[in-house]
Amino acid sequence: MKEWPDNGTVRYDELIEPLRKILERAMYLGDDVYENGLDYDNGYNIGRPEQATHPCPDEALSKDNLKYGYEEQDRDVYDVILNIVFMLGVEQGRRTVYEKLEFIEIIIDNIISQQKNLKDVLDLTMNKPLDDVLKHMKERYGQTSEQTKKTGKRKNS
Repeated sequence: MKEWPDNGTVRYDELIEPLRKILERAMYLGDDVYENGLDYDNGYNIGRPEQATHPCPDEALSKDNLKYGYEEQDRDVYDVILNIVFMLGVEQGRRTVYEKLEFIEIIIDNIISQQKNLKDVLDLTMNKPLDDVLKHMKERYGQTSEQTKKTGKRKNS
């Protein structure tokens, strides 16, 4: 089976094409599919959380598992293929969300950094006269909020 990329998702056709071929093969074999099984070549594995409760696609499509599912659980090969498609979609979705979470983590890190800067300013200026605080802010940041209020724009903009 193909390995998922370390970060990110895969193209739709890369995800579905191996299962489309399996579906065609299953339709061609008909009921003989339960005696032959299906080879899951060049397809992606389901996600790790799903592997805790479901066999990997190559195992699920094996002769023994297909036969057992059909005879004992009233699950035909099409149920198995649809289940694999669904679980691959879940993994793809999880990876999409993870990409967005990485971006959110960067934003949170920036916010925390700004909070630390603000705390440093407050620690340096606590219990000092306002004029001293404004002077310190001007020295450190180049402009005070009072100057911004007067001019209507920041110094660097």
